[in-house]
Amino acid sequence: MRLRPLSLAVLLSVLGLSERPPTGPSRSAPLTASALAAPRVKLWPLAFEPNVGQVDEPVRFVARRRGTALFLSDEGATLSLRAPHQGDRDDASAPVEPDVVLTLRVAGGRRVSPTASHRLTARASYFVGADPSKWRRDVPTFGEVRYPAVIDGVDLVYHGEEGQLEYDFVVAPGADPGAIALEVGGAQGLSLTPAGELCVLTARGRFVQPRPRVFQRDPSGAEREVVAGYRLVGDRAVGFEVAAYDRASELVIDPVLAYSSYLGGTFGDASRSIAADSDGNTYVAGWTQSAAFPTLAPYQAARRGLEDAFVAKLDPTGALVYSTYLGGASIDGAYGVAVDAAGSAYVTGGTNSIDFPTVNAMACPACGVFVTKLAPAGNDLIYSTYVGGFSSNQRATAIAVDGLGSAYITGFTTSTSFMTVNPIQAAKAAGLDSFVSKLSPTGSSLVFSTYLGGALDDLGYGIAVDGAGNTIVTGWTQSTDFPMANAFQVTSRGGSAEAFVSKLRPDGTAFVYSTYLGSTAEDRAYGVAADAAGNAYVTGMTSGPTFPTMNAVQPTLGGATDAFVTKLNPAGSALIYSTFLGGPLADVGAAIAVDRGGRAYVGGLAKSGLPVLNAIQPTFAGGNNDAFAARLTVDGRALAYVTYLGGGGTSTSDAVNGIAADDHGTAYLTGDTSSTTFRTSAPAQAALGGGQDGFVAAIRTTFLTPETATVAPLDTQTFVATGGDGAGFVFAFETNASGGTLDPATGVYVAGPVGGVTDVITMTDSEGLSASARITVTSPVTDAGADGAPDASLDASGDGAASPDASTADAGDGGPSDASAVPDAKADAAPPDASPAPLDAAMPAADSATDSGAGGSAETSTGAGCSCGTTPAAPVGPRAGSLIVLAGALLLRRRRLAR
Repeated sequence: MRLRPLSLAVLLSVLGLSERPPTGPSRSAPLTASALAAPRVKLWPLAFEPNVGQVDEPVRFVARRRGTALFLSDEGATLSLRAPHQGDRDDASAPVEPDVVLTLRVAGGRRVSPTASHRLTARASYFVGADPSKWRRDVPTFGEVRYPAVIDGVDLVYHGEEGQLEYDFVVAPGADPGAIALEVGGAQGLSLTPAGELCVLTARGRFVQPRPRVFQRDPSGAEREVVAGYRLVGDRAVGFEVAAYDRASELVIDPVLAYSSYLGGTFGDASRSIAADSDGNTYVAGWTQSAAFPTLAPYQAARRGLEDAFVAKLDPTGALVYSTYLGGASIDGAYGVAVDAAGSAYVTGGTNSIDFPTVNAMACPACGVFVTKLAPAGNDLIYSTYVGGFSSNQRATAIAVDGLGSAYITGFTTSTSFMTVNPIQAAKAAGLDSFVSKLSPTGSSLVFSTYLGGALDDLGYGIAVDGAGNTIVTGWTQSTDFPMANAFQVTSRGGSAEAFVSKLRPDGTAFVYSTYLGSTAEDRAYGVAADAAGNAYVTGMTSGPTFPTMNAVQPTLGGATDAFVTKLNPAGSALIYSTFLGGPLADVGAAIAVDRGGRAYVGGLAKSGLPVLNAIQPTFAGGNNDAFAARLTVDGRALAYVTYLGGGGTSTSDAVNGIAADDHGTAYLTGDTSSTTFRTSAPAQAALGGGQDGFVAAIRTTFLTPETATVAPLDTQTFVATGGDGAGFVFAFETNASGGTLDPATGVYVAGPVGGVTDVITMTDSEGLSASARITVTSPVTDAGADGAPDASLDASGDGAASPDASTADAGDGGPSDASAVPDAKADAAPPDASPAPLDAAMPAADSATDSGAGGSAETSTGAGCSCGTTPAAPVGPRAGSLIVLAGALLLRRRRLAR
């Protein structure tokens, strides 16, 4: 049997913003409380960009991954790893340690110009600085870069392997693999472990490369392993020892270079927000600390510590559609993203750069907030403008967009010169005030812009727009004089912080309502969504057992802090439902979304004891906290699922930062993880290595409409299945107490003659995902007596049917929704702003914020602390689900010495 040439491949596991594409569809097991569903993983293709001016010459190609960059020139490869600094990441004056720069050269190798192949669909764009002539659009990306004949009979090939960057030495028939020696410049020394691993020692730590893998392929593609190992060549070079093999055939030498995440600190990247369009594309925004080009001389210290915002679009399979930097010469970060019907992404955040890229901008040079609208292809800016005032402590934290293309932002500021137009509150009250601003569709002017705050600190964290164009904003306040109007809860109840929800009219000149939402302890809201009918859905954290509840799934506080999920009616005068969600420790709701049917999706962080249901991951994995995701039924009286998402470790943290939902039962999540065992499935990337990465995931479920129904005996009800793979729906009875009938194909149900009972039907799709619905069959009317009058037991309504539940939400058409709330609170109670920071090390603590409780007397309001004496209904909804990890290692924030 003839074998092909021998090959050597080295995996660089910390490089590359994207990962290998999926080889085909995969299936997950049914999602039940007792069965663990295998998650579905979608990996990004690894991208090599040709140098078109985004980095310095003489680089030909560049690949980046999590604060590390590989630069390929005619001379060889240069690997730059950003070193940690110990100061606050938002402090530009904090000390910055030197980077580690390693050069990789083939000893005695030729000077060869590399060539690229395997073009990818992804494109990269760079909008850096205020000079448009220096921007770069639609930079192509490739999956492979080859150095041909770098020495006689040997090609050097860089490509992706399972989400990592790998280089191969391909040894042609008759060539000598013993002639290969790789010189490692910048290393303090090389050594071999007893297990045959290669240790590279640097001034900032070491990394360990596993034993090489060497094989030959036969004509069918099957591999035959060849025994091999490393050999040291002097102090700074390594070669390979290869056992006997067929020298007439090609040889592949594959030493997997798996970098341990030993470079710790605050450099890296963070994923803060996510949005989804109607086609299932997702849009992610955050901030990135990219390595500047390392010349062959020492790294330039003046270029350290800079941060740019980034925006990335993924298609429904998880492949990268575009990715762009967005920033100036200083620190810039995105904290919110939204998308319109045309696919344009709207991004907001904070900037310290005086040269942030602007197009069609308002006259507010160097103000601390930015709003940018990208073209659907991601290759151009439709507008990009500063907003705000002059202050070192301000940023926008969330963004929404309406059907006409107007953008709405909220955040916080200490500026007394913040731009106001048609304001409800024209001047800053004190400390930190929240703000609410609406931009015109062109981005060139403000429709309205107002402060929103009282005598202490007030921070806006979530924003949404309802079907009538009203703006709903939420956050938390320490002020007892926060502006109120038509409030559900008129006064602060005296806690150290209290959530607020404010709804502004379309012109922004008056409130529809503005209300406190809290207990006598600490309450902070971080996310809000709205449906077309104007109902507001709010999530956050509370430590107060007196937090107002209504129709609650969980009517009592479970632990030190719980997440809460609250639905306010359009007038803000009453709760439709409000529930705690948590276990015996500390849990936080960070983001919320709502689909067209009024189902709320919540994400955040949780510790052990979360009340899981139909979970993908039913147990707490360990560490500081796991991410979690949950979905409520339309009426909020039951949970469809509650699941952990996280990995193990003694001090790891996993958290959802943003969530979006489509109308087909899919929740899109983004957040951060420092777990090496974060839940993925093959082919997942090899290891996290001790850093903190972002993740993008999708949880897919099915549901029935309606989820509950009340019918009389012999009445007909049609159930419509949605979600999953959208095909092969089969209906069946789980419980048929009434003696009814059910069409297995159409979902048409006819109640039987027996009343006063409950039937339950289930639906399963071809993928194995299932959902259920509950039907209450009312008791039949008692026959009339001899005088023709009904018996005394006759239902007062005259028809015996149950009255409609007044708390049921009106179905809306809110579409995909996003909340990119970034909690800013203290340890245990909520994600802190300083290290350790499970949700956002990027968010500085409010400079003037205090921990003292706000004054004011407690208020006894209708519904506060009341669950109406109802017993939570049995869970309905999905019986199965699937997790799609779109990017298991999108980003990096922290790294530590692993070996």
